[in-house]
Amino acid sequence: MAKMENGCRGKKHALVLPITMQAHIAGILRLCTDLATRGVAISFVAGAREVAVLKENEELRELDFHLISYEDFAPSGGSEQLHEKFNNPFEFIAVAQKVFDPVLEKLVADQRAGLPGPTCLISDRLLAFAQDVANELNIPHYQFYSCGAHFVRILQEYPKLLADGTLKLHEDFRTGKVSIAEYEGHLNIAGLPPLRWKEILNPIKLGLQMFLDVADRIDEVDGLIVNTFYEMDAPQVDAIRQRWEGDPQGKTRQLFLVGPLSNAANFKDQSFVSDSSRPGHDCLQWLDSRQPDSVLYICFGSLVRFTIEQIHELAIALEASGHDFLWVLSRGFSGKPFSDLDEILPPNFRSRTRDRGLILDGWVPQLHVLSHPSTGGFVTHCGWNSAIEGVTTGVPMIAWPQLPNDQGTVCRHLVDELKIAVEVGGSGKFNFLYDAEIQSVVRNLVGREELEDAVRFLLSEQGNDMRARVRELKKRADAAVAEGGARGKAMDDIVQSIPTHN
Repeated sequence: MAKMENGCRGKKHALVLPITMQAHIAGILRLCTDLATRGVAISFVAGAREVAVLKENEELRELDFHLISYEDFAPSGGSEQLHEKFNNPFEFIAVAQKVFDPVLEKLVADQRAGLPGPTCLISDRLLAFAQDVANELNIPHYQFYSCGAHFVRILQEYPKLLADGTLKLHEDFRTGKVSIAEYEGHLNIAGLPPLRWKEILNPIKLGLQMFLDVADRIDEVDGLIVNTFYEMDAPQVDAIRQRWEGDPQGKTRQLFLVGPLSNAANFKDQSFVSDSSRPGHDCLQWLDSRQPDSVLYICFGSLVRFTIEQIHELAIALEASGHDFLWVLSRGFSGKPFSDLDEILPPNFRSRTRDRGLILDGWVPQLHVLSHPSTGGFVTHCGWNSAIEGVTTGVPMIAWPQLPNDQGTVCRHLVDELKIAVEVGGSGKFNFLYDAEIQSVVRNLVGREELEDAVRFLLSEQGNDMRARVRELKKRADAAVAEGGARGKAMDDIVQSIPTHN
């Protein structure tokens, strides 16, 4: 749509700047749909591809939900620039501001012309420049966190850790890598378990700079909207609120806990990842043939890349464990193209495990898989969406973080605090290198013995305590999304806080 939608007098109107990577856009889209059902007009800015998909969404057609393609305000190719960077989130963010700028310039021009525009801005947590937009338009700014409250706490403390010398950065300008090897101990941050620096610091220059840019401005926002519920992140939530008390600038901020945003009851089969059109629902019929709590589900999100050697170690561990498994191997998972799964798996692996294993090379309806009675465990990369979906479906996990951002802290949270997951790749193995061949950050190799032990533990009687704890936490999540629950109240509070046009 080439015309910018303007707000109406007496209307609450949110301008929304998402990041169009799957883990980010799915949550903010659910948030905005819920706001629209509560009477807030939404102007949702995205690329032409995403806009085309969303225009087919019948639910959005019934709402005051305006889809704005930034390509209508800029030379062609803006969306292509972002999609070219899709597998590198750090380069993706660097390009995003340039693509959004023409849309924002139009908004400022409309405001100066006296036209009613948005009354608040909701942005993805990683778009630091969004604060400048809110300042220019003189409207409140709410950051949306698709991750949990733990990441908020880390961002709040980043500047202090650098300023007091706890973390000292050294940059290798030849490789673009950053190191802080001088600090070998644990970081003690209020509300978080003890963390190793490798679990919170991205070693790639662009990634580190992105986090620092957001951290430097987190105290400027008017509100944080976080995809969690209190019982999931209680220590972190309490620490965030305590830090805000007695703000020297006298600024009032609000924390809105709107999770879980996705659960089996409201799940929509919608994905923006490149292979989302590939069939995955046949796996549910396969699960119907398995015994309760017998299947291990393995999925690592849309951005994780494994070496062939690591894929083989995992495959051999699954075979040796003797347990049933459902393994999602996306087309980009190995970092190299393949026409058949046998090209990246050990020789004859699929034929040897065909009676108890199903391997898919496309997208699957993850919430439906996790909700299935046969699913007894979940191997996750510790992305927050996957972690909270494991909780809301009551499935214990094997925590195997893959990227040096919030995944290390999610792992610590699941393993050390909530005690609903068993960790693999820990004990100093949480090291990352940039692999030029597969264009991704990869971990040190995790061996077959460690992986097999984790699978056997989780799916045996040894894992029963974890299973009981995660199912109790599931009850808390169910209560949060029930009628009159905490999530609905938080959504109402957001609506109440958004100004209206005079």
